[in-house]
Amino acid sequence: MTLTQFKVNLPPSNGSCYSATKAGRALVDRFKIVCAGWTAIRLPLSYKIEILKKQSSNEKDDSAASQNSSKDAIDQKEDAIDQKEDASQYGNSRLLYYGSNDTVSLVLPVGDKASGYLLPLKVGIVDFYGSVTEVILNVTVSIVIGTKSLFGMVGGILLTSTIFVFFVKIKQI
Repeated sequence: MTLTQFKVNLPPSNGSCYSATKAGRALVDRFKIVCAGWTAIRLPLSYKIEILKKQSSNEKDDSAASQNSSKDAIDQKEDAIDQKEDASQYGNSRLLYYGSNDTVSLVLPVGDKASGYLLPLKVGIVDFYGSVTEVILNVTVSIVIGTKSLFGMVGGILLTSTIFVFFVKIKQI
């Protein structure tokens, strides 16, 4: 009889993540995402932040059979999610950040109008071996209201471009 021992790596634990900015304007305001207190058997930790997209009804129907067959795996994954929201209700995601900083400031796109401009973010805390703990954060990202804000943004971009071109021309002389 042969005895084989396995050591199992546990995902990062004992921490929390939150958005210091709960609401703001798309492409204008910065949203500060903070993760603190995370520990793991093997360091360093990395952090990834993704925008989650709600599944369409067709995607939900197609994936229902596969979700039923892996119910135990989903239950285990739900235990690892800090928030009460279930990540399995989402479809594709878009990566916004991956790196070693536990605090990140991001400019975000507009949230879903039908849900009051909520934008769900999935924050992954990843250890050296690739084990991940996921946290779902909801922020409210509304559209820029009024043309004054929009013209202010465009004007700032044009002014910056004009100053840059002016300095390049002076340097050429």
